[in-house]
Amino acid sequence: MGRVSTRAGLFLLVVALMCGCVRAISPSTPRDASPHVDSSSDSPVFLDASSTCIEGDPCDDDDPCTDNDRCAAGRCLGEEQSGFCRDRSFGSGGMAIISDGEVSNGNFALGAMAIQDDGCIVVGGMGGSADDPDFLVARLTSEGVLDPSFAQDGKLLIGIQRNDQVKALVLTPSGSIVVVGAVDGQMGVAEIDSAGVLNPSFGQGGKLYLDVTGGLANTLVRAPDGKLLLGGHARQATGQPVGLTLTRLESTGKLDLSFNQAGWLHQDYARDTFGGWVVRDAMGLLYLAGNRIGLSGSTRDVVISRYLPDGMLDMSWAQAGHYVEDLPGEESITTPIIGPGDTLYLVGITEGPEDLQGFITRLQGGALDPTFGVQGRQLLSGPYDVKLHAALLRPDGRLWVGGGVTDANGNKDVLLTILDTDGNVLATETMDLEFDDEMIWQLVAGPGDAIYAKAHVNDGVQEHITILRFYDR
Repeated sequence: MGRVSTRAGLFLLVVALMCGCVRAISPSTPRDASPHVDSSSDSPVFLDASSTCIEGDPCDDDDPCTDNDRCAAGRCLGEEQSGFCRDRSFGSGGMAIISDGEVSNGNFALGAMAIQDDGCIVVGGMGGSADDPDFLVARLTSEGVLDPSFAQDGKLLIGIQRNDQVKALVLTPSGSIVVVGAVDGQMGVAEIDSAGVLNPSFGQGGKLYLDVTGGLANTLVRAPDGKLLLGGHARQATGQPVGLTLTRLESTGKLDLSFNQAGWLHQDYARDTFGGWVVRDAMGLLYLAGNRIGLSGSTRDVVISRYLPDGMLDMSWAQAGHYVEDLPGEESITTPIIGPGDTLYLVGITEGPEDLQGFITRLQGGALDPTFGVQGRQLLSGPYDVKLHAALLRPDGRLWVGGGVTDANGNKDVLLTILDTDGNVLATETMDLEFDDEMIWQLVAGPGDAIYAKAHVNDGVQEHITILRFYDR
């Protein structure tokens, strides 16, 4: 695994069950699409592409949709339904698109969406000038339109330094919004109230520029006591490898010096490691995950470390506090998810025999859980690249995962898949939103059985944040 130190601071075709309608991709060039699932091997589940079926839309020329395989008024109809259904009454034509100025929002913002108790949706990104963007925070009503009671017609721009980019946000019990992101290569944080006004009691006039770690922040977690945990990566000194960082702030924005005796920590994995996705379990234990460059410089491993609530490495977990996911070829983690007890899910991308595959790994006590998938892992494959970037664990133990799949023309369409508690695929759907490139980056539970997906789409000129709403079935 290399030196690690803490420093202060089957060929099975999975038929899509979404609304019962499947339309397969017909590649322009034949591909060998014959992977299989075998209990003795770690082979992928093969995902064939499909499209959402709506009332009146025929599955094919001879088989029009019936009451049991259509969506209407945003709900699934018919006893035969399983999985989920897209709400086409949401926003405009079933999606809400958010942009500001000429700024392209194709950023790696995994956690920049949250849902209020009243169903309003808060989203972060970039806005203003394309040459020098600011933090962008927008709020939508539960119907998917900009909320005119928030800031300036539903959107707020916050300038901190240069090239400000929201990476993650959280809501507080008082209704305020805390956002964190990259600010001129460092960390920027801001807090605004429910009306979209900067909170003057946070930082300096509602904003904070942090350069203690020498790097940027990618994720944000709020603890029950109001303290803020910022995960990211940084290079401590010239010639040193990039490592993961974890910073804890008081609710006022001040460094919490009781955390690792410095307010932050830097985890050195001996080689450049990027990411810093942080999650917190019910006991206050902290997991910090990232992608480490391989020895050859052309591959990546997934690394994750666990810390006690005070920021000290938990040496009792995995291998002296660290776990390394080393699948063949290059791989990268994009989402860690806390499960019940000592369970942790890792979701990301790995290289397959020909194309990229999505992977879901379940750890129990810092080791692969052999009851999940094939020896602790499930691989999702398709005719072309499959990428997973988002995950959401439902109360009944089913795991939603989202991302994108490449179609026959080289375009990326959004992908949603549901797995049961054993890692078996229950439902899968590929949806073409009619843009050039589409990818789901985040899944968040809303009121009732609503699930929101934050996607980024490219209209050929720039990338936009797009929100979709689904209903769990």
